[in-house]
Amino acid sequence: MKDYLNTAERENLIRIVHLSSDIETCLEGNVLNKQEIGNLRRARTFAMKTVESVLSRVNETSAKTFRRTATSSKMTLDIYGDREINFKKKVAEYSAKYDENKEYYKLVELIFDNCCKNCKCDGFTCDIYKEFENQCIYEFDGTDKSTNCRYSYKG
Repeated sequence: MKDYLNTAERENLIRIVHLSSDIETCLEGNVLNKQEIGNLRRARTFAMKTVESVLSRVNETSAKTFRRTATSSKMTLDIYGDREINFKKKVAEYSAKYDENKEYYKLVELIFDNCCKNCKCDGFTCDIYKEFENQCIYEFDGTDKSTNCRYSYKG
C-alpha cells in the first residue's frame, strides 16, 4: 500500500466526504422511512470509516493536504459533468495560450512544414526533433507513425 494520495485519489475521497454530509442533510427531511434512514446512516458510517482508514495510513503531509482541501473546497459529485467542465476549462486554457503565443506557434508550424514534411530521418539524430521535444511541442494530426520520428508526415 502506498502512503500518499495523488490528486485524483484525494478528490475522490473529498467527494465521499461531501456525499456523506449530503446524506446527513437528506436524513433531516421527512421523506424516508426507518429502513431507508438506517441504510443511509450505515452507508455514511462505512464511507467515513473508509476515509479515516485511508487517512490513518497515508503520510502526514497527504493527510494534512486532504483535510485542508476537504474543508475549503466545493466539489461536483457528478463525475461525468465534472469531466466535461474540466475538459471545457482545458480547451479554454489552450485557446488562451495559443492566442497569447500566436507568433510562436506560427513559427513552429512553418518549421514543421518546411523541415518535417516527407522527412525520413531518425528522430533522435534530428536537431529539430530534439528542440521540439525540449519545448514540449505535441505531434500534429496526420503525422506518419511508420517513421522513426513522431513529427514526420507525408505532404
